Amino acid sequence: MPRSFIISVPGKLFISGEWAVLEPENPAIVVAVKKRIFAKITNSQDKKIHLSLKNYNLKNLKAEFKKGHLHFLKKLKPEEEKLLIFARKAIEVGLRYLGKWKPFRIELWAKNKEKIGFGFSAASSVAIIAALLKFNKEKLEKEKIFKLASLSHFFAQGKLGSGADIVASVYGGYLACHGINVNWLKKQVKKERDMRKIVEMPWPNFYVEKLNLPKELKLLVGWTGRPSSTPELIKKIKSWQKKAPKAYKKIISDISRTTKKMILSLREKNKKQILNLIKENEKYQKELSKKSGTEIVTEKLKILSEIAERFGGAGKIAGAGGGDCGICLVSSQKRADKIKKEWRKNGIIPLKIKIDHSGVGLSS
Repeated sequence: MPRSFIISVPGKLFISGEWAVLEPENPAIVVAVKKRIFAKITNSQDKKIHLSLKNYNLKNLKAEFKKGHLHFLKKLKPEEEKLLIFARKAIEVGLRYLGKWKPFRIELWAKNKEKIGFGFSAASSVAIIAALLKFNKEKLEKEKIFKLASLSHFFAQGKLGSGADIVASVYGGYLACHGINVNWLKKQVKKERDMRKIVEMPWPNFYVEKLNLPKELKLLVGWTGRPSSTPELIKKIKSWQKKAPKAYKKIISDISRTTKKMILSLREKNKKQILNLIKENEKYQKELSKKSGTEIVTEKLKILSEIAERFGGAGKIAGAGGGDCGICLVSSQKRADKIKKEWRKNGIIPLKIKIDHSGVGLSS
């Protein structure tokens, strides 16, 4: 009997804790948004693996899985290799975990055509992992999917990243979480090749908490028109960290402290404090951008948050920065409309965003 499943996964936005979450035990606040990635998995009749990334016009790429690695049967261009890295690593990690698996065809696509930073790489990793598990009759347990997708994302990014975007795509809604402990994970991967053992062991500092935004506050998202590369930004910040460890540690501590306060404020539904903490977080992100010489807060992201504040809201970057999106929290529709109007005048595109509370799952 032919087997066929479609998995869908939400995108993500950061609310607080960018950059600090790269260090163990520092929290982040993320939210899942209805900008979904879809993965369709079906039987492969020729016993090969077939991979398609529809949004990038990469179709029906044949591959074989040997000694833990995916080998494509045609020579890929460098730009194709780059586009395929996250899907490739997700398949490798998933198949190493499964051990025994059935040949498959997998198609990946997003209905959102713009190259906007909603965590496509993280969401696609989650979608592929969940599709492989379901196709091979494994339960779709969220913690297992999180760990496997975090591992694949970790390999794809050159053993960098926090896993916070994975949390949003797996669990859905507003969430507080800790990042993965990269140093611990590096050690486990070095001494243990069995993916199943790494997934089954407890991960230090693993923490996910569902939160809710007060009903009076509205979340606005503005697109700056410029995509960015998170791995490239991380490399630049890590390079600066080596040169200025004390300055790095202080800013990261400031961002972490602000995020911890915001988690408390969200639990207590303290609207005024939440807005103040968004502004505080933005201040530290600007400081990190300036001191590191890395363009985290771009000119348009500065304008986005300045406009938000001018009309009684609070704005900041929504992720690694360098372009992509910024967010704003504001307490009335009237103010929200004024902010969006002013954003448009300044070349910032307000996006229609809905919160996705369901996380990863089967699509009908």
